[in-house]
Amino acid sequence: MGELRAAVLVLSAVFMWSWLGILGKVLYGLGATPFQVVAFRVLFAWGALLPWALRRGWWAVEMGALPKLFLYSVFSVAFNYLGFYLALQYISVTAAIVVLYAYPAMVLVLSRIFLREPLGKREVAALVATLAGIFLIAQGYRLEKFAVNGPGVGFALLAAFSVAVYNVGGKRLVRDRDPWALLFWGFTLGGLVIWSAHLAGGEVVPSLPPAGWALILCIALFPTLGSYGIYLVALRRMRAGHASLISTLEPLLAALWAALILGERLEPLQALGGIFVLGAAALILWPRLQSQI
Repeated sequence: MGELRAAVLVLSAVFMWSWLGILGKVLYGLGATPFQVVAFRVLFAWGALLPWALRRGWWAVEMGALPKLFLYSVFSVAFNYLGFYLALQYISVTAAIVVLYAYPAMVLVLSRIFLREPLGKREVAALVATLAGIFLIAQGYRLEKFAVNGPGVGFALLAAFSVAVYNVGGKRLVRDRDPWALLFWGFTLGGLVIWSAHLAGGEVVPSLPPAGWALILCIALFPTLGSYGIYLVALRRMRAGHASLISTLEPLLAALWAALILGERLEPLQALGGIFVLGAAALILWPRLQSQI
């Protein structure tokens, strides 16, 4: 698989992730809580992968690999979902998004240390443009929305670090392991942690109409299973740092869908932030496009 195809897979994953917000809003309107959606999307995604796991023998891993898989799963799946959910209990959505999208900086640093990926002027310029763009898209300039406190920032940073682990750890692990098998183990071990927290917190099965359960299944199959799987496939041929920078197109797309479908107003500064994020992605994608011309 060429680098351009890997970039297309990342963009496809980003497109699917960008629908999470709208689908989630519909589910919350039907009576589901964010924690319930998290728990059941992981459960359904795991169930969808189970037949392939049994057929291809993904259960059979060496005992020495289990601690590494467990740590990867807990950080990249459990802490990813739970960290952002818990952050929203303490701080605003705006603040949580701004902190969460610090993860490309973490990925670039960790990739330099553990993967020996070069960190040049292009990557630094793309990172600066990304951080500025996300701040504007999330309306961080509206001080009334930028409410922060220690626990909230801490949980958001945990979520950001978990995304960084998903990128850097995933890049390293897919060298020797099927990306879909790695994802299956992530859902298995990370899902156990999520469901332990789900049950310990007294959460119950949501009382949803059939359309609500169909939406959760849709989230499980596309923005969860499909997107995370093809992203890991792409990491085999793309730098983790570059993939993480491109993935920050997600909030821009989410804001566009909200404006087009939900009628939410996109402010001029948000549009400017979108230009910054698009510019950052272009810095990363342009060399790949040139190589195909």
